[in-house]
Amino acid sequence: MKNLRIALALVASALALGGLAACQKGPADAPVKTSSQPPVSGSAFLGAPDSKVTVVEFFAPTCPICKAWHDEVYASIKTKYIDTRLIRFEVRELPSHNPPVDATIFGMARCVGADLYFPLIDSAFTRQSTIDAANRSASGPGPELEKLAKEFGLDKAKMTACADDPKLRERLDAVATEAQTLNVPGTPAIFVNGKEGPSDPRQLAELSNMIDQALAAASAPAAAPAPAASPAATPAPH
Repeated sequence: MKNLRIALALVASALALGGLAACQKGPADAPVKTSSQPPVSGSAFLGAPDSKVTVVEFFAPTCPICKAWHDEVYASIKTKYIDTRLIRFEVRELPSHNPPVDATIFGMARCVGADLYFPLIDSAFTRQSTIDAANRSASGPGPELEKLAKEFGLDKAKMTACADDPKLRERLDAVATEAQTLNVPGTPAIFVNGKEGPSDPRQLAELSNMIDQALAAASAPAAAPAPAASPAATPAPH
């Protein structure tokens, strides 16, 4: 987990310095989405809150394999299991690829209303290549991140405040501790009811099979209790 510790140290440095506050003004390139719901607290999730099967994904929005999982696998899992409310799908924010940018996106997602958490993450994955190209340019990722923020009604000051929120750092620390406990090798990492998913998370058939088995086990009738043993015969009195 050495790389994870280094990543988190970079996040701490970025947040301490005000994250990516030096964003430039840029035109909004998408309609502004608004929410009347409070920000997400705890673990962000979709699906049935009380399902007996929970699928957890550790992810980072700048991670290319996470995007591949999102594009190739998540859509199918969402249609088959989440939208039908068969499972509870939770995410864990683990800034593993480009920590300062990941942390800023996580901060934004946790600032907007709970119903916009996943749409913002979806949009971040859609913009991943553009953000990555900007990150390697002289201007840096700031302008592209500000476009993402504006799409969800956040101006530059609010985006910076979201990235600097001490509660975000606490959240990232908690997720990192959980990842270390579970020996998470990197992102994406998938767990089904606490059991590690396929070594290649892009294997949809293998992951779907794991979920099906967990659902079958959860719905199986409880075993009938064994009948009580008959009392030992007592000799009749003479």
